Amino acid sequence: MSNSHDEAVAKEISPEEKLQATYKRLLITVIFGCIGWPVFVYAFNHSFNPLVMLLGGAIVSAPILYIMAKGGGLKDVFKTDEYEVITTYSDGRKTSDGGSESFLMGLIVKFFALIFIVFIGCLIQLGIAIWMTIRYIVLYTKVSVKPTFIKSAFPILILGTVVLFGSGWVINLLMSNGG
Repeated sequence: MSNSHDEAVAKEISPEEKLQATYKRLLITVIFGCIGWPVFVYAFNHSFNPLVMLLGGAIVSAPILYIMAKGGGLKDVFKTDEYEVITTYSDGRKTSDGGSESFLMGLIVKFFALIFIVFIGCLIQLGIAIWMTIRYIVLYTKVSVKPTFIKSAFPILILGTVVLFGSGWVINLLMSNGG
């Protein structure tokens, strides 16, 4: 019995390892957010280009979309049934749409599914950023040897916050002065 207990204790992850893993997750989340959010803000405020807005949202939610795609979760979302409409007339002749109706409907459904998934992915990424920030702070207080400020997640979190709240202002300033 004590042998299995010793193995369970040996497999326990130290707070320092948890802190490092949380740091890496925060880094990934903030990097994609700092790239995608300004793209979205620019497209929303200056060109109102829905495809560029979608691109910005896809960049922000890329980490979660990658996890979903890797697990096979996105495959079923974009699967649509395809069918062919055959019309039989009273004189016996038949015409077919060649499946174009279901193909076009499938494209429309896939496009709206993509928008929905990107939107949900952005919300999940925001939730992950908040959760990982809280987790990082709690773990930071628990570890005995704390990383120096510059090697901690705090500069990354400050940068992410500045980009989140300041990118709209900076983009508006750039566009009014020369864009």
